[in-house]
Amino acid sequence: MSTGVKVMLGCFLGFLVLFGSIFGYGISAKFEAAKYENGIEAIYTDMQNVYANSIVQTLKSKADVVGQYKGDLLEVVKANMERYKNDQNLVFKAIKEQAGLNIDASMYKDLQKSIDIGYTKFENSQRDKIDRVRVYKNFLDGSVKGSIAKLLGYPSDKAKEIMEKLISNKDAKKTFATGEMEDLDLFNKKTPKQ
Repeated sequence: MSTGVKVMLGCFLGFLVLFGSIFGYGISAKFEAAKYENGIEAIYTDMQNVYANSIVQTLKSKADVVGQYKGDLLEVVKANMERYKNDQNLVFKAIKEQAGLNIDASMYKDLQKSIDIGYTKFENSQRDKIDRVRVYKNFLDGSVKGSIAKLLGYPSDKAKEIMEKLISNKDAKKTFATGEMEDLDLFNKKTPKQ
């Protein structure tokens, strides 16, 4: 084989190796971006699960139990108030004897604990999503692979939509839109007009 053919064959093989490396790097960027998006979608699904089961369903069920307990207690109080309307000293004794119901603060404490746990789980899921989005954006904006992934169409429309969603409430949105934080009125006290 002549030297010219060997050089041409060497150049051709070098070109194939270079092309294969670039192609492999591009595929690697695509797979890495897909992994980030899968993680973001999974944590978003987990957030929905936490919201549905730890907040809505659990709290609704426990609130129903507390409400039923309160309703039962009020019915007994009303019935015994009528029965013992002329003997005020026996009202609470009659409630205890007739209904066997004791005012039990543990139900309310359990409901409050469930509220705290549910919202903490949700907050942790949302923080995880926020952090995953940050890592993915750093990948896309701060690496060669991320730039290649952008050329390949990442982030997808579905991922963009999820990445932009932040579950918040009206008060938080208003505070951040106006830059002013209002005092919280936890007990629905009306501020006296001056």
